Formats: sequence, C-alpha cells, structure tokens
Amino acid sequence: MRLFFLGLMACFTFLFSPHAAEAKRSGGLISYGHYGDLHFVAQTDITRDNTGPLSICVRAKTYHLSFINMWTSPQGYVLAENKCEAESFFDLPPEFLELGKVATMIPASVPDTPFLTAIQYAQGTVGTALIAMLVAVHLLVKFAHSRDSRARRKAKPSQAALSERLLTALCHAAKADGRIDQREIELIADVLHKACGKNYSQSDIYQVIKKAQTNLSEADFCAFGEGLTHKQRMMMVQAVLDTVAADGEVSEPEHRFAIGLAGALDITRSEFLDMLRFVPQPPTHA
Repeated sequence: MRLFFLGLMACFTFLFSPHAAEAKRSGGLISYGHYGDLHFVAQTDITRDNTGPLSICVRAKTYHLSFINMWTSPQGYVLAENKCEAESFFDLPPEFLELGKVATMIPASVPDTPFLTAIQYAQGTVGTALIAMLVAVHLLVKFAHSRDSRARRKAKPSQAALSERLLTALCHAAKADGRIDQREIELIADVLHKACGKNYSQSDIYQVIKKAQTNLSEADFCAFGEGLTHKQRMMMVQAVLDTVAADGEVSEPEHRFAIGLAGALDITRSEFLDMLRFVPQPPTHA
C-alpha cells in the first residue's frame, strides 16, 4: 500500500508543479489585499527529489488593511518542505489525504478537515478584534455619558422650576414673622429678576406669601433645595437673609427660618457667617 501511494504521489508531484506563496495588495495611501500563510500540522513520510520529508500544512488566506490583519480562513491542506517554512507547496486533495493515512505515510491524527487554532485565528483577525474593541469602548463611553446626562437633567431643575422654588422659599421667609412687609415683596421681585430673569408682579408675590405656611418641618426645608447645586442653595439662603432683613429688623421666627433652611441645605457654619456679612444693613437715622 505504501508503494502504491508513493507511486501516486510521484505522479501527482510530477504532473503538478508547486504553487508559490500568494500575495496581492492594492497601491495608494491605504493598502489592502491578501496573502497566503502555511501553518504546520504534522510531518509525513512523503519525500520529493531527495529533499527530505514533506510536511502537511494548513494553507490560510489572510486579508489585511494597511498591513493590519483583518480576517483569515483555512483554504485546505498542502504539502511543503522544511516544516511549512517554504516558498512553495503542493495542494493535497482530500482523497490523497485519505490514501496517505491508509498507507501510513500521513499520521492518522491529522484531522480530515483543515482548521486554524485559536492563536492562529487571533493573529489573523487582530485588526477586526481591535475595531470591535474600539467600537465597544465607544458605545460604553457613549452609554455612560448619556446616562450621566440624563441623570444630570433629571437632578437639575429647569430655570422655571428654579425660579418657582426660590419664589416659594422667599415667600415663606417673608411670612415667617407672621407679617407681610412691602419692602420684602419688592426685594423678592428684584431677587427673582436678577437670579432667574423672571418677572413676578408684586400682587402675585403677595398672594404666594399669603398662602405660605409658618410651621415648616425639616422635610419642607429640604424640599426647597431639592435638585439644586450647592452654589444655587447658597444663593437661596443669601436671598432669604436679604429678604428677612429688608424691613430693617430680623425677628426670632425669621432667624429660625434662616437657620433651619441653611441646615437643611447643607450650608456650613462658616459659609452662613460669610453670608451674614453681605446682608444689607438698614439705614441709621439721626
């Protein structure tokens, strides 16, 4: 059987000349194309022209873009010299592979269907893997940024909502001592215009003050600053201090209101004392 197979292989190698390793690429700034690779599988007992035993190899076709491997796939078995480190090879049809196994010229462990190992696939698809990784990172970053943006939009009130909260807090501060002072109403209108660009009529502010409650809980104070930044909360407390001092005196209920609001909005003691320095002082009369 071995002699029969050797005779077939002699005829095969005589009739068919060896193939050169293939390579094809485009010109231009970005080159692309494909090339052939031989991957060693096993040594055989087949010889040619006294050059030593031929090796059975998997011939792979690898596509590249600017010399970066994008994709590779097995094309079939071939025979080549020097453990597949050769410039040429002979195709090995499936029927000759089977005959070689029967004749014990090719190891029986050689799979009937050629395949590439995981490492060989990884080497041949590094460009595709890199692109997939970059796309995945881009999508993750985009998703995280989108989620953070939605969270910020959800947490941060609109300008209209901010002005409404500031109006509510200032009107409650003005009502804290149980009296409604015209100077406080005028100051609230001015603060809302400067801070939010919102124009409220004095009659609208008066109506809000009339409806304001004087017995507020800590949760009520916290609600005034919900979703606001620390800077906006400091602005609110400063505006409250200016409002309660607008009539020239700060009563005990107004003082408790300002202290309660500052505590609920996480204003530190030093920040609160600094705000007191900027509260307008009432004019002195001779």
